[in-house]
Amino acid sequence: MDIKVQTSYFYQIRNFTPNMVPLSTAMWDPKWFYQGVQGKPYMDKRGIINGLRATPFVPDKDIDCECPSCDHSHPDSCLFLREYYLQLQRLDPQDILNRLKRIVEFHYENYPFEGIGTAVLIFHEAPNNPCSERWMVQKWFSSFGYPIEEFVPGGDTRRPGESLQNS
Repeated sequence: MDIKVQTSYFYQIRNFTPNMVPLSTAMWDPKWFYQGVQGKPYMDKRGIINGLRATPFVPDKDIDCECPSCDHSHPDSCLFLREYYLQLQRLDPQDILNRLKRIVEFHYENYPFEGIGTAVLIFHEAPNNPCSERWMVQKWFSSFGYPIEEFVPGGDTRRPGESLQNS
């Protein structure tokens, strides 16, 4: 099974279709995203599974999330994002793609869907936030020749170079 990988944010899950598997990259998820305990998945009434986590993409707890000297118009100046990108560079791209594929395949085997299975890495911030970790995740995927897109309702997707950041 071929899969697609995208990025999005929690608010957009309401626009997902059953072939999309949201995977939280957040240190802490919104309470509605899981059932009782963070990491306990459930199927919502539209057939979207909620509560799954992409733990390799969760920022390490030892990375300082406070950016008092950060120029928010230039994410490259953000110490947190630089350290987060170093964290991503320690990941094995093929292992990550295999994991994402297994998650989507498991979802399909248990809850058949139409369309291309899509693993969606979920962030708290909207795509117009230049300090979102999504930019580092998109950069990391592109660095090994697997560019990923931001999910936009209605099927409009953009690659990182065509990001919504400046829209």
